Amino acid sequence: MKKPINQNLLIICKYHSATDRKGSRVSYRTSIENSKRKVKGYDHRFNHIEEMVANWIGEETGLKPICQVQMPNKREHGLIYDWNLDLINAIGTKG
Repeated sequence: MKKPINQNLLIICKYHSATDRKGSRVSYRTSIENSKRKVKGYDHRFNHIEEMVANWIGEETGLKPICQVQMPNKREHGLIYDWNLDLINAIGTKG
């Protein structure tokens, strides 16, 4: 996949309430069609899910977000990263 000129990548973070025995969970995926969703248990060291996801991505890829964006769905949060193929590969795609 070739890097688009002057484009960024949106990572969508979503909070899943504790509706089953797994407890509270947070998932994240890229805004690219067919992006896989990674789900992890809620990490109580962080106050906000976007901080949690940025930490997970940073540990896996060494990348940091350049900013946050407000999403229309109150349970979703957005992180903007510089376009990076390593980040896309780390999250993966379906199919």
